Amino acid sequence: MKTTPPVVVLVEDDPLITRFVAIALEDLSLDLVTCTTAEEAQQLIPLSSCALLITDMMLPGASGLQLIEWLRKSSFSACPVVVFSAGLDYSLTEYLEQLSVRRVLRKPVSVKELVTCIETALNANMATSVMHAARTSNFGDMHVEEYAVNTYFCGDRELFIEYKAACAVQMSTDLTLGAQHLSSSDSAGLHRLAHNLKSVFRLLGLETASDIARNLEEACKGADWEKVQAHWHVIRMEMQRLAAWEKPV
Repeated sequence: MKTTPPVVVLVEDDPLITRFVAIALEDLSLDLVTCTTAEEAQQLIPLSSCALLITDMMLPGASGLQLIEWLRKSSFSACPVVVFSAGLDYSLTEYLEQLSVRRVLRKPVSVKELVTCIETALNANMATSVMHAARTSNFGDMHVEEYAVNTYFCGDRELFIEYKAACAVQMSTDLTLGAQHLSSSDSAGLHRLAHNLKSVFRLLGLETASDIARNLEEACKGADWEKVQAHWHVIRMEMQRLAAWEKPV
């Protein structure tokens, strides 16, 4: 008798991170259902027999934390949760432990770590624990692509190239979106974009660009428009460089 694969709901507003997760988990026996907001997830979870929720913390509208709080008060409170986010501090992870979050992954993580986490979460008993993903370091002279392939893609260069190609396509949209946020003084929107770019660039081994995105994120948080404009000018060049990248034949 054929068994139905477990449904995993991913809540992530960045299409490039969503693509990374989908690529990483494509060989696992599961049904990945994606959405971009906590409100969408609240509609999906009751309909999907959700076996595992993976959520970012920073989302448009209600936050990932609010989604988890809603889940724990709902009739689906036993559903295990994995948090996959870059915006985490000690006090938040302590609170997530109180909410019985199964695992905390700090973006970016390798394919191997993500796969292991999801397999463990799906197969684990009801004991809960919160674990922090180790921060990666820049190995300096190592070629950035080789570093990214080995660090985040388990040495699978083809997987890295596929992800980088998706990123290059997405950059045109993100450049337009960023310009719109800047022209309308939308610090919250630009903050979300910078937050996502920070992880995307690090997954590609572009540590300097990731640091610039982090600086932009911090400037947006403080609504320091002089610094916002300066950091946007620099990160925009990195985004344009990535957008112009062509997949090897």
